[in-house]
Amino acid sequence: MRKKRLILQLAKSILLLLFIFFIGLCGYCLSKHNSFCGIIITCFAVIIAGWLLLSVLQPLTSSKHSWFVIMLFLMLSFWGIIIYQPNEISGIENVFIEKIITPLNKTLSIFFPSRGSFDDEPVVTGDVNVSFHLLHLFAYFFFALFMFSIFGRRLFNSSRRFIILSHNRSIFWGESEAGILLAQDIINTELWRQPIFVFSHSEKDDTQKDKALFEKIDSMGGIVIYRDFNAIRRYPKGYSHFFLTDDQDLNLKMALKVSQTAKKSKQKIKIYLRSEMHRVDYLFRDMTNIDLQIINQSSLAARQFVLKNPLIELVPDDKINNLTVDFDFNILILGFGWQGRELLHKTICGGQFKGSRFSATIIDKDIDMKNGEYKILFDECIKEYKISFIENEGINNIGSKDFYHWFNGNHRRYVRIFVAMGDDAQNFNVSCSMANIMIAAGDMNPQKRLFVNIANADKYLYCDYPVTMFGRLDKLYTCEVIIAHKLDRVAKAVNYVYWNYRNEDFDDIDWVEAEKIWTNMSNKNSTFSKNSSRALALNVENIIKISGGRTAFDKAIKNPEMLEILAENEHLRWNAFHFTEGITRWNNIDDNAVNDAKMFKFPHEKTWLLKHACLVTYNDLDKISDRVNEIRKKTGTLENKGVEDYKEVDRMIVRHFGMFFDILNFF
Repeated sequence: MRKKRLILQLAKSILLLLFIFFIGLCGYCLSKHNSFCGIIITCFAVIIAGWLLLSVLQPLTSSKHSWFVIMLFLMLSFWGIIIYQPNEISGIENVFIEKIITPLNKTLSIFFPSRGSFDDEPVVTGDVNVSFHLLHLFAYFFFALFMFSIFGRRLFNSSRRFIILSHNRSIFWGESEAGILLAQDIINTELWRQPIFVFSHSEKDDTQKDKALFEKIDSMGGIVIYRDFNAIRRYPKGYSHFFLTDDQDLNLKMALKVSQTAKKSKQKIKIYLRSEMHRVDYLFRDMTNIDLQIINQSSLAARQFVLKNPLIELVPDDKINNLTVDFDFNILILGFGWQGRELLHKTICGGQFKGSRFSATIIDKDIDMKNGEYKILFDECIKEYKISFIENEGINNIGSKDFYHWFNGNHRRYVRIFVAMGDDAQNFNVSCSMANIMIAAGDMNPQKRLFVNIANADKYLYCDYPVTMFGRLDKLYTCEVIIAHKLDRVAKAVNYVYWNYRNEDFDDIDWVEAEKIWTNMSNKNSTFSKNSSRALALNVENIIKISGGRTAFDKAIKNPEMLEILAENEHLRWNAFHFTEGITRWNNIDDNAVNDAKMFKFPHEKTWLLKHACLVTYNDLDKISDRVNEIRKKTGTLENKGVEDYKEVDRMIVRHFGMFFDILNFF
């Protein structure tokens, strides 16, 4: 992608330079006749040419690359000295003056029009004459370039947005390290996208911080503009809008304002909202023109971890037999803030296979203060996956003598150990001590089991530590993770298959229809359904692996017995996703249930899922199907909705895993 972007930039630069040359040549030729029209055109030509030239050479004209401007000036000066060489030398004593000083003086004059013009054009015609005029033309360009780069950089920077098509703009609202990291990756990897930063008027001042921030964004190729955040009536047009600041209240406030403005103008936009608030997407439920994606940094770090380090990799080949996995996934998590919780949930979802066992131990000194509601709202999840919390005060004081003593006697029980206490330095120091204990006990490769969350890893990059780090911000805020073209394409295919589950199996996806379904779900911008499809996409390669590969999987789905096992594996993962989202089992479906096996907080809007009757074992799904069909018959909706078979839904999804796998590996 970077190669394509460079080729595109080169092509654009060549076209712009040709256009610049044409404008400048017209202005220069007309001005030679000393006409008023020629002088005006020359002025405009210099301004336009300088502005366009700066847009072409923008990455090379920042203060970081001032050498480029200096080198360009020296090259033009050397060229001028050659052009202005005299045909005859009047005397030996004047050689230096006539061959160096006089040509240099004449050359310098063309850079500073206020000194007046030198009309002593060389007598020699032909190539020298052409070179003479070209030198003056390039000098005009350089003068305009220099003046813009010194005095009009902010004006030039913000005005560049007018030459960018609106659907190619990526708008970043507010200042954030996450936004700058993502914008830099967009510049490096996206072919057409251009990042534009929108800052509040209150941030526009002459402070060193503002200057440094502008210089950083400008030098990497970004655009900076300012708006009044308190009275947004119009905003820079663009399809993608990113709200990634550390101030989650500001993110939500601005996202709602931009969404409402877009709704009034009937524009379709995509919102990337950084927030850890529960069910924040409900606030956008009536904005059907908004494609909303919630960015939870803790969730992203956990998702990327399980994607790069799937639990199935821990299982020896001899423990996978006939699509069943005979293995104990027992993990330890130190720290149960948002990062610890998300690691637990994503690991649970990635460790569900027929025949496997999952359990987790949680240690945190402030567990009741950080997640006091967890043991109540996730009670079924705790029981289902054998999650235990250490209650010993001494052990819970991570880093104490009691903790290390306990760890020394228990670390062998765990196949994975996560350190995620919310502070990089504390995480690192504790994990290194734990690694030393593991090495002393005979584990010479603790980095295979010990993982530490380090957001800003720069200061830890230059040494070889016996731990594995994850969650680096520069690895999270990338196009691959945030925009997630590859993962979301699979998720859209998954969603399309779900939507058409009553149809016969199909071999291809109608991507136009899939995109429409994705953005116009019946539950109105619910990120829950989108995340459910993404969670399945994360499990595709796991299922292919336990099948023995892509070819073996194709054979397995044609065998009814093996298809049942694969469907059961998928149902176990589906259960895990719902349990870890706080959805509980609906044990007794009401006779007047309007949403079949689902109970919503707002039933008629199908938003905010609370309970689901299908959160049972795979073998018990037939009972749920019978109950739903019974209610449909009573309410007279059986003919319209059809006969339900929840087991068949799992089978149907599994049959398409090969297609999902191919999409995932196509990119």
